Amino acid sequence: MRFQRYDEIVTDHSTPTSPSDVTPPDRSWRILRVARRILRAAAWLLAAALLLLAVSFLSFRFLLLPNLDRLRPYLEQSLGDASGMAIKVGRIDGEWLWWAPVLTLHDVQVRPVSRVSAIRLSRVELIPAWKSWLHLEPRLASLQLDDLQLALQRDRHGKLSLNGIALSGGKGDNRLLDWLLRQDSITLSLKQLSWHDQLLALPVLRLEGLTLRLQDNWRGHRLQLHGRPDSPLLPGLLLDAGWQGGAVADWRQWQGELTLAAGSGELSLLKRYWPTAPFAGQGRASSRLTAAFAEGRITALQGRWQVDDVSLALQRRDLPLPRLAGEVDYRSAAAGEHQLQASHLTLSGEFGPLLRDATVDANWHEQRGGRVQLSGVSLAGLWPVLQQRVSVLRELPLTALDGELGKTSWQWQGPWRAPRDYRLSTAFRQLRPTLSASPALRGGVNGELKLARDGGELSLSGQGLTLAWPQQLAEPLALQQLAGQLRWQRQGQGWQFTLPALRLQTPDLNAELSGQGLLPAQGALQGRLDIRVPQVAVARVSRYLPAVIGRSTLDWLDMALVGGTARNVTARVEGDFSRFPFGNDAGGRFDVDAEVAGGVLRFDRAWPDLTAIDGKFAMRNDHVLVDAATARTAGVALQAVKVRLPDLMTQPAHLLIDGQARGALPQMLAYTRSSPVDGWLGGFLSTIDSQGEAALKLGLDIPLSALLQSKVRGEVSLPGNRLQFRQLPLPPLQAVQGVLHFNERGVSSPGIGFAAFGGQGRLTATQRRDDVMQFAVQGDAAITPVLQQYVPLLSPLVSGRTPYQANFDISNNLDDLQLLLSLRGVAIQAPAPLTKPADAEWPLLLRLRPTLQGWQLAWQQQERAQGTVTLDAHGNLRGVGVGVGTEVPASPQQIGIAIRQPQLDLLPWLGVVRQLAGTTGTTEGAGLPLHLQLATPLLQLANYRLHDVDGRLDWPGGEAPLQLQLDSREAAGQLRYSAAGDGRVEAQLSRLTLPLPEETPTAGDAGTGSLLADVSVPALEVAVAQLFWERYQLGQLTLLAQPRGEQWQLDKVTLQMPEGRLQLNGVAPREGSRQPLTRVDVAFDTEDAGGLLTRFGIADALYGGRGRLDGQLAWPGRLHDFELARLGGQLRLDVRDGRFAQVNPGVARLLGILSLQSLSRRIRLDFTDVFSSGFAFDAITGSAAVRDGVFASDDVRMTGPAAQVTLRGEADLPRNQQNVRARITPHISESVSLLAGATLVNPVLGAATLLTQKILQDPINQVFSFEYQISGSLTDPQVSKVGENASPVPPPKTPEDNR
Repeated sequence: MRFQRYDEIVTDHSTPTSPSDVTPPDRSWRILRVARRILRAAAWLLAAALLLLAVSFLSFRFLLLPNLDRLRPYLEQSLGDASGMAIKVGRIDGEWLWWAPVLTLHDVQVRPVSRVSAIRLSRVELIPAWKSWLHLEPRLASLQLDDLQLALQRDRHGKLSLNGIALSGGKGDNRLLDWLLRQDSITLSLKQLSWHDQLLALPVLRLEGLTLRLQDNWRGHRLQLHGRPDSPLLPGLLLDAGWQGGAVADWRQWQGELTLAAGSGELSLLKRYWPTAPFAGQGRASSRLTAAFAEGRITALQGRWQVDDVSLALQRRDLPLPRLAGEVDYRSAAAGEHQLQASHLTLSGEFGPLLRDATVDANWHEQRGGRVQLSGVSLAGLWPVLQQRVSVLRELPLTALDGELGKTSWQWQGPWRAPRDYRLSTAFRQLRPTLSASPALRGGVNGELKLARDGGELSLSGQGLTLAWPQQLAEPLALQQLAGQLRWQRQGQGWQFTLPALRLQTPDLNAELSGQGLLPAQGALQGRLDIRVPQVAVARVSRYLPAVIGRSTLDWLDMALVGGTARNVTARVEGDFSRFPFGNDAGGRFDVDAEVAGGVLRFDRAWPDLTAIDGKFAMRNDHVLVDAATARTAGVALQAVKVRLPDLMTQPAHLLIDGQARGALPQMLAYTRSSPVDGWLGGFLSTIDSQGEAALKLGLDIPLSALLQSKVRGEVSLPGNRLQFRQLPLPPLQAVQGVLHFNERGVSSPGIGFAAFGGQGRLTATQRRDDVMQFAVQGDAAITPVLQQYVPLLSPLVSGRTPYQANFDISNNLDDLQLLLSLRGVAIQAPAPLTKPADAEWPLLLRLRPTLQGWQLAWQQQERAQGTVTLDAHGNLRGVGVGVGTEVPASPQQIGIAIRQPQLDLLPWLGVVRQLAGTTGTTEGAGLPLHLQLATPLLQLANYRLHDVDGRLDWPGGEAPLQLQLDSREAAGQLRYSAAGDGRVEAQLSRLTLPLPEETPTAGDAGTGSLLADVSVPALEVAVAQLFWERYQLGQLTLLAQPRGEQWQLDKVTLQMPEGRLQLNGVAPREGSRQPLTRVDVAFDTEDAGGLLTRFGIADALYGGRGRLDGQLAWPGRLHDFELARLGGQLRLDVRDGRFAQVNPGVARLLGILSLQSLSRRIRLDFTDVFSSGFAFDAITGSAAVRDGVFASDDVRMTGPAAQVTLRGEADLPRNQQNVRARITPHISESVSLLAGATLVNPVLGAATLLTQKILQDPINQVFSFEYQISGSLTDPQVSKVGENASPVPPPKTPEDNR
């Protein structure tokens, strides 16, 4: 409020106002006056208080504080009288704190009068209260005790003591507690507080860091306590209590509130102090609760709590509760009356959750009854708890019940443990019951349940359910929709059940069930159940039939009902339900009727399905009948088909089927092939391909529990069909006519005619008791189709036709087939010993047997030859074995031929091979590997012969190389021939003797030449370890040659001997070459020419000698056309350091006498006894031209230590003639010069003489030269001296002179 100033109210220039404008008088000054009085009184009171405070401060400071020690006895007496304890104080300190003094007591001892031991306090701080003057007893505004250690104990007699000081009995009973309650503020800081309860045998409980605060004011008392215990019994504690009341002895009159927050402590501690607590076991609990109490009981309780691992103590059995938590609001207006509201309740039992975020609203009286409304109840954990404690529930077959109760109301009259009447109603969600024996429901059912003593009602609805009943249903039943009601009412000692309507919808059908029944107190349920289904797929019917009709029957129906549609399906079950499905028509009726359209019946998995069935289905208890006017199976139209299943449950069920068909034979055979009949016949029918029409009659008797004991009877009429037996090595049978009977044991026939192998035959079949089918065949056949069927490789060599007889047995397969042919009328065009004219009779026995992989055809023709032919399961050639003069070799996956003959001419058989080779490209088996074993004392190829031959020829087939292992008198080793390109031969021979034995060709061998003329020489790679020429061993031969265009290139020909090496290379013409001339380069190096001559049989003709012979040779024709008479070319010779033996003795001795002075040189050159043993030489050089085998030369020179020889002339090797002139010049000039020097005793003179001889070209040697003429044959030469002093011949030039 704003007050105007006085000068604002009246001024000199103010205009007087009229009376009407005058405002009411302002009385605010009265308020100011009152306020001033109040402030004045407050100021006086404040001044008085300040004065009193000043006086008190001065008195305390100057009077009391200096005399505190004198006041100590008075203080001890006052505190002891107030507390009932003897108190001693060691020292007192004090100070003034604002408005009151503060006293600090040191070394305080508190003890009863009768005890010496005491509680020792090192420091106690207290502030006296001014109100002590009003109450005439010590009152404290504040009392604080620090670092206090207390040991509280209850002994076995229930008496309490603190630090050994008894707290029960005596003068101080409750006086100390009452005095403490009257103080303004008490604060205890306990370093440790221990509690040991010996009466309950509890372990010591210690609390550390405990703070206790007790306050008293005009509102009442307040106690605050919080601490940190070190025991698992109580890990945390917070207590806050406020109340109004008097002494401790009058605690029942107290009224107030208490808030408790406790950590997760063990409940066993609480159980010791609360023996009647409704829980058992250990457990842990934590809570924050606020309770109101009055009249000695709790009148209200609010808060949250959580209890873990506790058990609820009940009469029969403790109920484990793993967790209990929630919020509670409990009120009790009067004794015996209770009101409870709880929310967010969570309760877990040993079987799972019982409450999930549940709410409870309950009002009850302990004697009159009450009402409970509950929501959020989980049945999964509650149901087993109820079963354990309610005997009626234990008798139910319900072992588990899952789901949630949404709104449950329970009303009762009388005590809740034994109510006089009750009503229960509940709505459930996702209810899933589990029975002790199937069925099991997956998915939840919603509904409502109402229960009373005399009846009830159950309403159900659900979607997406699955009913699993393994004992009755083949597969879980999917319920897409479920809706219905079930009512029951007590009727006498039993119950009357009514099912008004239960509608089911599954993926296969819509069904409606209705019925009623009576369940007496003793006995089974009697009643009626009707089922109506407008339409359902036949294949799904068995899924809805219970297993009580018979497991074998149900399995068969599950297999047999394959397709089609059943319409207007009706079923009724009436009678004693415990005797369903009423075998022998006893106990009731079970009828099913339906119309079938497009049905498919698989009466046995091994048989073809019956399809396109149009008819009716009927079931009368355990009798089933399907009457089909039309049907089909395996593409064959059937008429008058009846399927019956009589007496399914009273005897082993048999399926009886009868029907007829007419149509194409391939379709009928396809039907039998896909049925067990084919298996009963060992797969015989499945190997038959056919053409044409036929008629079939069939009857089946199939025991459902033993399908392997099924029986069949039928017949097939053949009016002239074509049959092909794929698994038998037989050709197609044409014009087959007759009747074939069959059953589960086999087939039989009085006679079936056919045409095959270019002839006619007739087959008869019978059955033996051992289920073996016997067949006999007679007829005639052309031999060429027979060989083309079995051995096509030999068909070009055989022609004609012959009669035959065959017998064979078939059990599971063809056991044995014997075929006998006389071969009269059959001609064989083959070399000896297999040549046969057509009019000769060579009985041939063939025997065909099955093997694991196919067939084996064995044949034998007297003692000429025998063999085997191996065929696969489809009749394709897989191996041939032929033995001529020996046993048949094993021939798996190959053509094996073994020949042992005294003499064998190979060329005729090569002609046969060439003839057959033209057909192998198109015949079966041409790709099989070939293995030929040959043993003969004499093998002739053209004009050449090999003796004692033992060879093996291997050819894997195709592009693979051909390998020959040969061992004979003339050659031994291995040859490998590859036909790729122009061909290639690789030979590794351990030995080879040349030349090969030959015989003179005769006039009849012209074909031989033409045959060999077609053989082209391929590339060669030959290695001979030991090469012999007649009886002389030459060495190792290596030959590399290959064809190039029209030439045959000799890349390398090497003959390695110990004394030297011969090398050849060049070209030779191939067959048909336009330049038929062979040219080779020859190079022969030796380190021992004399040893080489000895190797060729010329012994002691030459000693030593090393050198080289090389040149070029040529001759017309191919390489093997070599002849000396047509040889031409050029040769060069250079041989050193040798000595000829057996030289003319006269000449040798003359040269030796003339060369006496050269003795020292001869010794240096190691020519000992030269003149007595032959002619020694230092070098032989020269060249020769060869023409038509004649070697001509004019520059052959031989230089030796004794003489020099010059040769010129020619040698005709083809005609064994020679014409050579030899000039021999002895070396005597050196001897003369040396003798002269020695005679004159002047070496210088001797040397000058020798030099003069050389400069003048040895005039002395020329004086003594001789010349000889050599003529006649090479083996018997004629030597004649030309003259004593022939004209000088120039000395030969050495290689050094040529350079």
